Formats: sequence, structure tokens, C-alpha cells
Amino acid sequence: MMQSSVTTLASLLERTFPAGLSGLIFDCDGVMVDSRDVNIGYYNLLLREVGKPPITPEQAGYVQMSTAKEALEYIFSPEELKLLPAIAERYPYRDVALPQLELEPGLADMLHWLRERGVRLGIHTNRGSGMWDLLARFNLGEMFDPVMTAEIVPSKPDPAGVHRILETWKFGPESVGFIGDSATDAAAAQGGGVPLLCMSTILRICAVRWSGFPGWAVLKKNALYTYFLGGSMFVLGNILFAVARVLDTLLTLYFWVVIISALLTWVRPDPYNPVVRTLNALTEPVLYRIRKWLPFTYISGLDLSPIVVLVAIQLVQSIVVRSLFQYAAML
Repeated sequence: MMQSSVTTLASLLERTFPAGLSGLIFDCDGVMVDSRDVNIGYYNLLLREVGKPPITPEQAGYVQMSTAKEALEYIFSPEELKLLPAIAERYPYRDVALPQLELEPGLADMLHWLRERGVRLGIHTNRGSGMWDLLARFNLGEMFDPVMTAEIVPSKPDPAGVHRILETWKFGPESVGFIGDSATDAAAAQGGGVPLLCMSTILRICAVRWSGFPGWAVLKKNALYTYFLGGSMFVLGNILFAVARVLDTLLTLYFWVVIISALLTWVRPDPYNPVVRTLNALTEPVLYRIRKWLPFTYISGLDLSPIVVLVAIQLVQSIVVRSLFQYAAML
């Protein structure tokens, strides 16, 4: 157990819920179960089946916060998505991945302790129907009511699930907390007006425990609870995540614009064609500067400046964008 000098969860909750704690809303992945490695392993299996390399760090950060549908659309092309039903039938998540999941140490005791004291328990997760399989595996089906999955309400960061739970319980948001571990959890909690109790393996801001509470003080290899009222750190995480997504999308689009523009130079298109003029307007200012700064990129009529731009885009995506994704996931 933590030392008594460390801020206790009891005193934290007393300050946060002066009128008393009536209910707790739980995220699933990263809070109830540490599913990251298991999920990545399953996605890697699907990737292997379609002949693609393993999942990248930024993909791993995204899929852990998203719905299964969003994750698959993020990782696979439309053509590859058509192959997945047959692959998933051979390798069902329920049979391959679910048996590998384990509850966080002390979670079951915590849930029973809360229920005995009249605290209502609910779930707001971006999992779909697989959430019911997970609850059944650990005999927790009767512990939570209601359970808001991505098949029932819009996925987080939309706060619809939080609102539905509050309506079901008929509690005000001031007496309910949300236990989460990601920027999408923080946004859902903030949108629903409930305080966020954040469990993080990265930001060890304050170590807390509930006096007299059985277990769940030290989680995930000494991961500690961290607390943010209003989620200011997670607002920054949301901003960084959005910036990374937009930057990644723009770079990917420009990557293909450069390729198409370069290919068109081989067929001598009509220079007055509006599409050609638009492509030239988008690429030529950059390519001109590359040729000016790196004269060796233009050799005997062969223009290598597009290759330099493509390599530069790949470097920015691999270093800058990936770093933004990883840093956003820490907040």
C-alpha cells in the first residue's frame, strides 16, 4: 500500500464530490483490462493475413482509443477490408484474443466494495458487442448497469454515453466520476460534465489510494492514479492528437499530389488543363526551391526533386507526426 503521507483517494473524492459519490463510469480497455498488447497482437495477425507489415506506433495509439470499425478503417485499405470478414471468421477475436485478457489486479474487489456501499457502476466504452463477451468471461455482467457500447451510442469522445448513464441513474453530474485513461475518455467526461479520474502509466502526478479500500491502489506495474478536474491536460492531448491527424492527412495528400504531378510530366499533358495547372501550382514552388537549393537533383534533364520531396514527407511523418501521436497519447 502507499504511504499515508501520499494524497489518498478518499480525501480526493471528498473534495471532488462534497455531496457524496453516487456513481462511477468505467472505460474498459486500459482501465478494466490491459488489452493493448493483446489487441495489437490480434491486429498484427489480421495484417499478416493480408500481407502487410505489423502495426505502427501511431496506429497502435489510435486503435486503442477507437471503435473496432474505426480501427480497421484506419489500418486497412477499402480493398483489404473486403477480405477481413473471411479472415475474422477463421480467427475470431472471441477465441483468439479474449482468452488472453486479464482483469486489472484488484478490480473485482474494488467493484464489490463500491457496490456494497451503494455506488452505481456503469461502462462507457468504444468496444462493440465484444464488451458483453468480456463481461461474461469475468462474470461481471450483473455488476454494471447501464453499459454503453459503440453499438448503442456514438463512440467517444462523444459524451452521449455519459448523458445516457446519468439519465438512467437520475443522478447529477456533480455526484458521478469517470475512470478513464485516454484523451477520448477525458473529452467524453468533460462533455458530460463529470470529473475525470485518470489512470495513467505515464503521468505519475499524484499517487492516491482509498483508505480502507481493498486493493487497486497500485496497478499495471506500479501505474498510479492521476487526477485532473476539468481535464486540462487531456485538452492539450486532444489538441495535439487533432494536429497530428490533420498534419498526417495533409502530408499524405501532398505525397500523392507530388507523385501524380511527376507522372504527368512523362505524358506531356496540356499545360492549360485546369487539373494540370492546379497540380503545378501546388508542387512547382516546392520543387523549384529543391532544385535551387540542391542543384544535383536536376541531372541531364532528369528531375529528381520530386523524390527528395517524397523522402522529406516520409521523414516528417515518421519523426514529427509519430512523435505528436505518441506525446498526445501520454497526456
